[in-house]
Amino acid sequence: MSAPNGTWNINANGVTGILTLTGSGPITGTVFGDPLTGVWDDESQVLSFSRATHNGPDFQFEVYSGTLLPSYNTSNELVPGTGRVPAMITGNFGTARAAATFGPFDRFGWFATQ
Repeated sequence: MSAPNGTWNINANGVTGILTLTGSGPITGTVFGDPLTGVWDDESQVLSFSRATHNGPDFQFEVYSGTLLPSYNTSNELVPGTGRVPAMITGNFGTARAAATFGPFDRFGWFATQ
């Protein structure tokens, strides 16, 4: 399956917004309105990307990693009225800081659907 290009609805630890992805090896786009850069691994179906959340001497960025789960049809109405489970990317993310600090590192869950 190719890279999950397009517009996605993202929920990152309860914060909702839009994730847009373009590319096939190097990935570019935006998440929560901020630019992102990342990579897509076609074999494992894993997307990894990062976005800067604070610039300057206290530079911070978030690093996301998630696995693509393709959409599929179901006959048992898991999704009422549609019988179709949407494509989803799901994984975790954490905040990294440029300062020389070491753990504990925060880690949160995220998912995106089309």
